[in-house]
Amino acid sequence: MTTRAQRIMLNEIKKNPRVSAKDLQKSLEHAKISVDESTICKTLNKTGVHGRTPRKKPLLSKKKQFLHV
Repeated sequence: MTTRAQRIMLNEIKKNPRVSAKDLQKSLEHAKISVDESTICKTLNKTGVHGRTPRKKPLLSKKKQFLHV
């Protein structure tokens, strides 16, 4: 995997930490880079992004935030 592909993946994960490997593969295909899902998972694990979930859970859900205001 090229460094360009890694940068694209990490930027995508910064935007949306819950994105799946399949969605990352599709976003890389838009940039004309073909990579297998397992390669994406291995690369993310090497860079320290293991679970792709946000570190901090919001105290109020979006529904409760809307009802609170």
